[in-house]
Amino acid sequence: MNDQPSSGLTYRDEKGVEVKTALFLKNRGSCCKTSCRHCPYGFTLRNKGLQFSDYDPNLRSLAETFLGSPKENPEGDIAASLLADGFGKSKKSSPLETHSPKALKFVLLKGRKIGLIAVSNIRVVDLFLHKHYRDQGIDIPTVESFYFS
Repeated sequence: MNDQPSSGLTYRDEKGVEVKTALFLKNRGSCCKTSCRHCPYGFTLRNKGLQFSDYDPNLRSLAETFLGSPKENPEGDIAASLLADGFGKSKKSSPLETHSPKALKFVLLKGRKIGLIAVSNIRVVDLFLHKHYRDQGIDIPTVESFYFS
């Protein structure tokens, strides 16, 4: 995904198409019900759902774009930072190293890879979304409802 500078209301995707962000759509004030890529009203998510595909190590650079900050449990980074300050800095491991490749899955919305999850037998243990998808109400319970259904 192209991260060209923008006003926060639009960005250009990898094909050069101008895409409206969730902030733009939220500022508009209501849902247009056309399954916008970044619908903040849940329409696209309800009607298109989430799909999942196996993690492919050849797509590691794409996966790393999702790891900027976790959607869930951001306080974990603060705790790690405090521990590192108290006990010396340690190399922060990436979820790509801490989770088995079999436990990692790409999250897709409308056929587009938007994030990465780590799953156990019974739950999603980590969720990482591309920055443009983080304010659309996609959280671990939502992902679990699609993944385990």
